[in-house]
Amino acid sequence: IRRQRQMCIRDSNCDLPLLGTFQQENAAIAITTIEILKNKYHQTFYSRNILDVIKNIIWPCRFEVVQNFPAKVIVDGAHCPYSMHRVISELAKLKNYKSIIGVVGSTSGHNSMDTLVPLAQNVTQLITVKSLHPKAKPASELSYKLKIRGFESTASILSVNQTLKNEL
Repeated sequence: IRRQRQMCIRDSNCDLPLLGTFQQENAAIAITTIEILKNKYHQTFYSRNILDVIKNIIWPCRFEVVQNFPAKVIVDGAHCPYSMHRVISELAKLKNYKSIIGVVGSTSGHNSMDTLVPLAQNVTQLITVKSLHPKAKPASELSYKLKIRGFESTASILSVNQTLKNEL
């Protein structure tokens, strides 16, 4: 599939509006999957339609820049260690930043520490928050678990939006 994926992207020459190389990989996998289905089941898929969908895709909170001034704010819903490592890799490519402040939360059922520790290792400051999601873990619990692993963080008692407004 790797060889097909590279050919698909090269042959398709699509414009992907999402940031991050991992998004290019996701698009290549989608195109390759469609090509395999087309060949296996002799279905008619129009390449132009597929490329138009990719060109116009909007995927909120996937390495999305939601603000550029007074500070650049990027949101991403990385919820597993692999996804977080990909986000960190993309953050490392950013130029001209003085500090990175991570504002993070997690829900029950996710291995939050395996996901949050790599972020804690790569940010200047880490603030834990609790979202409105019914399964959201308390910010104080996340902060405490990070602290016992040797990482400083601040647990916010404010909403996610209020926390962002206060930090910017």
